Amino acid sequence: MQPSILFEDYYLAVLHKPAGLMVEEDNFGNPSLQNWFLNHLQTKFPTNKNYYIGFPHRIDRVTEGLIIIAKTKSALQNLNEQFNNKSITKVYHALTEHALPSAEGTLTDYHQKTQNLKSNSFSKEERRFCQSRVKI
Repeated sequence: MQPSILFEDYYLAVLHKPAGLMVEEDNFGNPSLQNWFLNHLQTKFPTNKNYYIGFPHRIDRVTEGLIIIAKTKSALQNLNEQFNNKSITKVYHALTEHALPSAEGTLTDYHQKTQNLKSNSFSKEERRFCQSRVKI
């Protein structure tokens, strides 16, 4: 599945990132939203050589969702301030295999990187984990 642009103007763009695609490029040449969007800009504005791509937030490779991309430094600064001031709210929706036991609780997930850092997996044995408050 390819990313898609839902909104774009001079200052920012909102993209749909499919699961399996990294947000930022890595040192291993894995496909990323950053490289995909840079290719889009190079195609749309071939004579411009000064492209700016800034990420005020990210989501994990395994997560599908919307990403805001700042196309200017001032837009990135403004978006960062909005995230810090909580005037932009992040909302996550999860698809579950089974019904949850209650309408509110804590979701614990275990995130582990492989030795070569080229992929991620989830393991309960891994010490690093993330917890989120969940309301249904």
